Amino acid sequence: MSGAWSWVQLRFVNDLENLKLIMNCLKDSSKSIQFEAFHVFKVFVVVNRDKSQGVMDVLRHNRDKLLKYMSNFQSERGTLPSPHLPTFPRRGAGKGFA
Repeated sequence: MSGAWSWVQLRFVNDLENLKLIMNCLKDSSKSIQFEAFHVFKVFVVVNRDKSQGVMDVLRHNRDKLLKYMSNFQSERGTLPSPHLPTFPRRGAGKGFA
């Protein structure tokens, strides 16, 4: 992240509540909302190299569910997420995102 407003983006992606909000948008009934939420989710996962501990914990906790979700994401639209999704160490599995 670079630029004059990078501090705003960093603050946003290190806030656990923002991550939970975006993850819930990934499950929205609207495919358009899911698609746009995915683009924001990528910033949490890929762009932010210095994730807060809370963000890392939620991503690890939901690792298997996120990978399963992403493998089917927007497949009917022919728009698939990047195959370069990061891997997270496994930890206990829970129900639902966040």
